[in-house]
Amino acid sequence: MIEVIEYTDPCCSWAWGTEPKLRRLRWQYDDQLTWRTAMGGLVGDASAVYEDMTDAEGGQRLARYWSRVTEHTSMPYPARLQWPPLTSNRMGQAVKAAGFQGTVAAERLLRALREAIFIVGRPADTWERILDVAVTVDGLDAGAFASDLRSEQAEAAYELDWAETRKPNDHVRFLSGDRPGIGSMKKDGDLDRYAFPTLIVRGGGAETTLPGWMPAPDYEAAVVAAGADPSAARPLPDAETALAHYGVLAPAELEALTGSADPPASAVAYDWGDGEVCLSESVAQRWADAGWMP
Repeated sequence: MIEVIEYTDPCCSWAWGTEPKLRRLRWQYDDQLTWRTAMGGLVGDASAVYEDMTDAEGGQRLARYWSRVTEHTSMPYPARLQWPPLTSNRMGQAVKAAGFQGTVAAERLLRALREAIFIVGRPADTWERILDVAVTVDGLDAGAFASDLRSEQAEAAYELDWAETRKPNDHVRFLSGDRPGIGSMKKDGDLDRYAFPTLIVRGGGAETTLPGWMPAPDYEAAVVAAGADPSAARPLPDAETALAHYGVLAPAELEALTGSADPPASAVAYDWGDGEVCLSESVAQRWADAGWMP
């Protein structure tokens, strides 16, 4: 099996923008990969940045920045961002807590936290807001999650990820250039850390570091270099199959997975303020129950 480590954070717009590429990679090669997600803690405490602003003012300021990232990624930015996320540390701990119910639960919660920010515009930056997101996640036992969320075990698991993220390898330490989204080493106070997202792919004696905003073919090339068999790759889905599997698809994700951004017939359209994404009927119902539908 090929080892993939993904350093990421729910609040990172470049990581959100990379979702189409990673969804395609995992659809094709997931049964040949072991995938570990390390939660890196992009936003420690941003309260001082926005202390002289209302929630709406702070949200508008951040949304304008994220809209510029969207020019490169084509993924939604939160045009109706209701407040800026003041920390992502709680979100990172939440993903580790969900992981006590398995990797699928953790992956689904991470994706739901991203959607709450970049589509719905309601960042889950408090424990209460995280619980509001958790009830929208299919298959997550919300009661058990609520018990685990603030546990010492979840906190310790997150702290390990946070510390690992601040031990960048030489590839990113000496990466040079100034292109948008470049994944060179970032300063975090007195520490250094990986940019988000950064993937490290290991296997067959090979190791490839994929930092920041990378071309889509580089991801497949890395797993093939590590020993993945392209002839055994899973065929890409049609639009209905993709929507049934993922529940929420942005046009860029449909394009990456199916070759077309056209929504499937069963999709429920959700207007995020500057475009639409596709929801499955079950996700649309859960979002309506949460008060997220316009």
